[in-house]
Amino acid sequence: MLFRSYYIGDGNITITKDEKGDVYVKHADNKDKSKGDVDNGDIIIKGGKRSEDTTGTGSEGGNSSEGGTPATSAAKSASATLKVEDSENEGKDMVYPGDTKGSDSSDGSGEENENQSTEKNQTGDTTDGKNTGAGSSDPESKGSEGGNSGSESGTSGSDGTSGSGGSDTKADDTPTTGSGTPAEGAESTGSTTGSDDTTGGEENDPKPGGTPTPAEGTESAESNRSAPESQFTYTGASLKVASANDDEETRNESTTVLKRAAENFKNTAENVTNYVIRIINKLVNNESTGKDNTLNVTLDNVNITANNDAALSVEGAGDTKITLEGKNTLTSGNQCAGLEHNEESMGTTGKLTITSGTDDNGSNTGSLTATGSGASAGIGSGTFSFGSGAGTIEITGGDITAIGSSDGAGIGSGYGATGNTNITISGTAKINAQTKQGGAGIGSGSGATGNTNITISGGTIENAQGGSGGAGIGGGDDSTGTTTVTIKGGTIKNATGGNTGDGIGGGLDSKNITVKIEGGTIEKAQGGQGYGRYHDAGDGIHSDGDLTISGGTITSAVGGKATGRDAGDGIRAGTLTISGEARIDNATGGTADSGSAGDGIYSYGKLTIKDNAKIGTVKGGDATASGKDGGYGIRNHGQFIMSGGTITNAVGGKATGRTGDGGDGIYCGDTLTIEGGEIQQTTGGEATGKSGTGGSGKRGGSGILGKTMEILTSTIKKAIGGRSTGEESYHTGGAGIAGSESLTIKGGTTVQATGGDATGNGNGGSGIRSGSDSRSGSLSISGGTISAAGGSGRSGGAGIASSGTVSISDGKIEQATGGRATGEDGTGGSGIRSNGTLTIKGGEIQQTSGGDGIGSYGNLTISGSAKIETAQGGASTNGNGGSGISSGGILTISGSANIGTAQGGASTNGNGGDGIHSGSVVKISGDTITKATGDTITKATGENSTGGSGSGGSFVNIAGGTINTTGGSGKSGGAGVSTESGIVSIGNSDTPLDLTATAPDADNAIRGRDGKKLDEIIHLKENGKRGLVKLVENGVTRLFHNSVYTKSIYPAGSETHPLGDWVITKKSTCTEPGERQHSCKVKDCVVTETEELPALGHQWSGWMPVQGDSSREYRICAVCNEVEYRDVSHNSGISDSTISTGLRVLDPAQADILQNAQLVRLSRISDVLYIDVSHETASLQGVLSDLTGLRSERIGTVVFSTERCTSTLSLSDVAALGAGDTPFTLRHSGSTASFTVGGADHSALLR
Repeated sequence: MLFRSYYIGDGNITITKDEKGDVYVKHADNKDKSKGDVDNGDIIIKGGKRSEDTTGTGSEGGNSSEGGTPATSAAKSASATLKVEDSENEGKDMVYPGDTKGSDSSDGSGEENENQSTEKNQTGDTTDGKNTGAGSSDPESKGSEGGNSGSESGTSGSDGTSGSGGSDTKADDTPTTGSGTPAEGAESTGSTTGSDDTTGGEENDPKPGGTPTPAEGTESAESNRSAPESQFTYTGASLKVASANDDEETRNESTTVLKRAAENFKNTAENVTNYVIRIINKLVNNESTGKDNTLNVTLDNVNITANNDAALSVEGAGDTKITLEGKNTLTSGNQCAGLEHNEESMGTTGKLTITSGTDDNGSNTGSLTATGSGASAGIGSGTFSFGSGAGTIEITGGDITAIGSSDGAGIGSGYGATGNTNITISGTAKINAQTKQGGAGIGSGSGATGNTNITISGGTIENAQGGSGGAGIGGGDDSTGTTTVTIKGGTIKNATGGNTGDGIGGGLDSKNITVKIEGGTIEKAQGGQGYGRYHDAGDGIHSDGDLTISGGTITSAVGGKATGRDAGDGIRAGTLTISGEARIDNATGGTADSGSAGDGIYSYGKLTIKDNAKIGTVKGGDATASGKDGGYGIRNHGQFIMSGGTITNAVGGKATGRTGDGGDGIYCGDTLTIEGGEIQQTTGGEATGKSGTGGSGKRGGSGILGKTMEILTSTIKKAIGGRSTGEESYHTGGAGIAGSESLTIKGGTTVQATGGDATGNGNGGSGIRSGSDSRSGSLSISGGTISAAGGSGRSGGAGIASSGTVSISDGKIEQATGGRATGEDGTGGSGIRSNGTLTIKGGEIQQTSGGDGIGSYGNLTISGSAKIETAQGGASTNGNGGSGISSGGILTISGSANIGTAQGGASTNGNGGDGIHSGSVVKISGDTITKATGDTITKATGENSTGGSGSGGSFVNIAGGTINTTGGSGKSGGAGVSTESGIVSIGNSDTPLDLTATAPDADNAIRGRDGKKLDEIIHLKENGKRGLVKLVENGVTRLFHNSVYTKSIYPAGSETHPLGDWVITKKSTCTEPGERQHSCKVKDCVVTETEELPALGHQWSGWMPVQGDSSREYRICAVCNEVEYRDVSHNSGISDSTISTGLRVLDPAQADILQNAQLVRLSRISDVLYIDVSHETASLQGVLSDLTGLRSERIGTVVFSTERCTSTLSLSDVAALGAGDTPFTLRHSGSTASFTVGGADHSALLR
């Protein structure tokens, strides 16, 4: 493809692609001065002047020169004349602008300025048509005799020499042509011819101020070039050189002017020009023309500083692609963007694409530094035309540095943009975007009302730094248009908000921010710190509405520090969803020295964590001010659902102020549902102030806290409440897991839930708790595996507790341990405690221990299949030991509950605790209590010190069950079963009774406070149910036989009455079961056991014909002589030795005998199939389809008979069970029959 190089050092360049697709370039070498020359190839714009480069127009195979023989390099000439102290600039291309920016008037000549007398021209000046050029003939200008006029920074010497940019050229040096403003008081001069045969002025067409005079012998103006000094001609105010007699102010002013002159010289040596590039693409699409609507332009080492214009502007409805080569710098002035791309107010605006090639290492071969001015963006829209958005900008390559001016974005829109801005970053782009204040690093400027969309799908964001009040990526200060940030790929190494701005999100007072993270890596998203007393700090990542994180990695998201108001959150959203393969390594709330600390993750609405999302450490910030709380690890006010994923560590922030509360590890102000995933550890923050609350006594400091919480299927490895050092009793340690209103655990695994310790005067926190001191809660456990421990404190916290009701119906509680009491008048925490009613009707409790192992202020019911292996009351020094199981109301144990050990706690100087205790009534029936023990008193010195009871209450009613209860020892030994002030009643009225009561004194092993003797307490009925009461003293067992009490008849270990031989009280018949009994041999003991004997079943003879009636047969029972007849008139003729189904008949050895005609006889009478087997034990087997298939042969009933039993089976009943391959067995053993299908018993179908 053909391409042509244009040199910005030769003058302004305007590139226009018209509606037909033709490209015109206006430049210094134009042949067509109005439209420019046609150039439909790729366009390359290079730094410097054509005279410094031999390349011009060429093809893909190479470049060729154009425009005549190049003159001697002006840069080299300049270096020969002017001394440059900076040696690094030697050998660099020099830039030679023809129109000097400091000129005051112009006659409008020059092709770039034709017909633009009242418009903003490409050199950056907006004029009324008068620009003062080099060699101006303005009658007001003055010059010195024979002197040379300098450029903007030049000086005029008193010795008749002309300096340029600080030149030390003397009068006897080679004369040069000068132009510009003469020194004050001198007469104006024109142009003079230098000895190097060059002329002053521009190298192209004549410029304002007259026509340059060709050197002697010069044949073509094309070869004319400016003398070196003309580049540095000073055209500004008179240059005053300080002398030794001047005052300090004059000397300083003179020094400043000299510095400016030196800076101008340096810029020139670095190829800096103030010419500008304007790109206009009017081709909307390529459908009508068939031509590509993209205008391709390459910038090759271009360095522009425009004082009053955009260094490079891109306009029009067509797309423009800029390819970067080498080092490019664009610095704009006059409220223009460095690389300006404005969304046009009328019609559409084309897409601007910025890219670069790459080398063998994958590094970009081109770079661009673009700097905006006057509230404009570095790359994007300016504010010269107030309110324009930046349109669509796509950056796919290049090392990009974009610096916005105050209130403008680094990349994006300028101040107050009302139009739209769309930014896409991908490919190999390497971005450094920043601004001074107000604007975002990448996104919108301050006060933008238009919409901004940012998509990052590749590349690397080395740094996105928002100005004060602006986001690193997202919205600027007070931006109210819709801002959407979508991150799909690439790497964001640093996105930091300015003061009060978010790292990724919005700025101060911005609105309508939405963030989506689908992929890529965010290494750091840092919120800006707060500003004064009125502005909160920024968040690491922020979305006003939905924030979806469905992929990618967030290495660090940190909220800003608060300096007067509240700190920022690590991640904050209206609603938040974390899903897919998303990974958040660290999210941390900002610290606060005066306001509230920030949260690690915060959602105002619904929060969802699912799929394989991985959340590492989320931590609330610390709060140091009095009355301010530590931040939460994870917090939301709406519904919180966790159905998958992993949370490694959620930590609440510390509160070190006098009255602050530590933050919760996880907090939900609504319904918290955990139905999947894994929480490895969550910890409430500590409260170290004198009045602080580390835990959920008020609200803070819990490992997990929800208003209404459900744990369905999940793994919570460790949930720890925060520590409290508060001085008040209500300053409690935090709960491990808490529901402020209700808590339901249906499944999953809670390996450890631990309440926080209280080291002041407060109580320890509960491991698992529902409700609060001021609100009644409910706790339900119907599944899962749980281990819970209360924290220590003045009074220890409970392992599992509720301010209202507790219901346990299933699941496994491996351990529930109450916390240790550290206060003199404190009590140890219970293993399981309810302030209301406590119901245990299922599940397994392996171990509980504490003040009471299991305790309830209200009624306590243990029933159903509940299994309690160990319930251990806590020990005490001066107080009473706790009970193993205790109820302030009625304690009922019924059903098939199994209590392994219920043991009261020991006391040094007080009373030992009861194994089972009720302040009201104890009712035990139909249960299995293996061991209920009142603990010992290791040191009994008080007159009333007693050992605890095994089972005790104001009224004890035991109506059955297997019970082992032991009273503690002491000055007065505890009873195995006792009441505090009421009645004990023991019997076997409901279920069989097997009671063992152990006490230091067997006579008092069972006692009531009413003084009744054992025969008045124990009532065993002769009802066929066991009634066994054993009283044990010092290893010797005595049996109570109703009114007979034997002290030493039977040795230790006897567990039954001495029963006599069995006596048959009712004989079995062929059809009716019998009964036998044996009774206790102790005189007057009514204990009798009864056992049922099975019916004998008929012993049939074979079928015999009825004499005189060939249509009937009969058989006779050998035991009872019962006769049975059957009709054989409709016998279908089934052979006795064959059958067409897969049925089998098995003998006792499990051999199939169906085809043995001597043992099995098959016959059919009407719709009945008879199978007669000559064995007492046999079975008919097959699958259901074998039976239901017989119905197709019009068989409706099967009669299976053995020697002592006959079963009739209706095939219609069988069909209701299905007709598949489910196996069945109809088995006879003696006189009993059973019918199973698929292992399930269906004997009820037999007749």
